[in-house]
Amino acid sequence: VNSVTTGIRGKDNLRIENGTFNINCGGDALKADNDSTETKGFINIKNASFKLVSNFGDGITASKVTTIEGGIFDIETGGGSEVELDSTAASTKGIKGTEGTIIKGGTFIINSSDNCIHSSKTVEISGGNFTIFTGNRALKADSTLTITDGNFDIKEAFKGISSHKIKIRGGNITINSRNDCLKATLGEDITENDGSSLEINGGTLLLSTEKGDAVDSNGSIEMLGGTLV
Repeated sequence: VNSVTTGIRGKDNLRIENGTFNINCGGDALKADNDSTETKGFINIKNASFKLVSNFGDGITASKVTTIEGGIFDIETGGGSEVELDSTAASTKGIKGTEGTIIKGGTFIINSSDNCIHSSKTVEISGGNFTIFTGNRALKADSTLTITDGNFDIKEAFKGISSHKIKIRGGNITINSRNDCLKATLGEDITENDGSSLEINGGTLLLSTEKGDAVDSNGSIEMLGGTLV
């Protein structure tokens, strides 16, 4: 698919199971954007292969929830991590579900100028192999971000993993960032206690930052298990 704007759009819902998709487009590559009712605006993907290039949009974006259960994903948005993020321009995120992003396995290479995996509410990842390059944040949720399994190689990021509440219960996570690696915060410019929390209870984390904090919370930090370097 070669498109001036959207690649594939299911206005109400988009469901893909199996197949091979090569999409080069100006806007969002895969989209479901109807938010008029609680049953519309969902993307469900299972065991398909994708090469998605979006020049001025998101790779995968749903107005409700994006759910991925396996598959192979090679996603580039906004020209990649080397392009300076323009906050006034259109969203150029890799994978986004406005109300939730759920990933249960798969292989992902994501190179985006904006956040690679994003939700305005929750992100839940329970498996998969991720290679990430981003000019902004690798994983971002405004409410809660939970990782229970998976291999994450965040090679380049402004910030690594960011959310109001971060829960890491397993997985292998390597982060190389210019600023904070793990950041629990309610907002970008908040420095006082805002009720944020960071919980680590399993997994292996290797964190490296150029000029930020490796582990930072505007509230609490609790480590009950795992390995942190």
